[in-house]
Amino acid sequence: MEQRIDFYIKSFGLDPAVVLDMTRKMLEEYKDRRKSFNPLMLQLPPMTEKEILKNKQELRREFLKLMKKDRKKHNEAQTTFVYKAVRAPWLWDKLIGLLDMVADFSYKGELYKKILWSAYFTDDDPMTNEQLADEVNVSDDVIDYRKREAIKLFGLFIWIYASRREQEDIIAGIVKLDNDDDEHDENEEDDDNVCGIKED
Repeated sequence: MEQRIDFYIKSFGLDPAVVLDMTRKMLEEYKDRRKSFNPLMLQLPPMTEKEILKNKQELRREFLKLMKKDRKKHNEAQTTFVYKAVRAPWLWDKLIGLLDMVADFSYKGELYKKILWSAYFTDDDPMTNEQLADEVNVSDDVIDYRKREAIKLFGLFIWIYASRREQEDIIAGIVKLDNDDDEHDENEEDDDNVCGIKED
């Protein structure tokens, strides 16, 4: 299954290793901030609707660019982005919606969602890999594979959502395409087929 997920990721011109690294950093940071019990650490100060829209657009563009870069060249930029993204007050609703998309992926979708929820989103103490393995009745080695698959798939769905929203803004004239975005644009036509990723 991981090879199939990697194939889908590569079909969008992305590196599976970058998708894994970036998404895992976001999830780990998000989990840590949710567990800090410090509202000032968890999110940005209250924002107006206009400020939220601007924040979404800026973070989306930054995310799309970072996901296209060589993993060895952008660790610092990645870390800075993750710090900003996990504090966005609108993030929770978006992530939960994308978790539901993960659940619809193949016969393992519900398992992937359960792994991600239990490891990163639950209000209870997040489960360790050993606890997850017991919960879903697989070996420790298998849970490592399944968790990695779930993280990659989740990252891909974040990419698809962000890419589509960016394209909508470009078509509406809200955002102008930079020269650096040409590579991104080449893959836009594939978006309509992406939930051919939704498997039986």
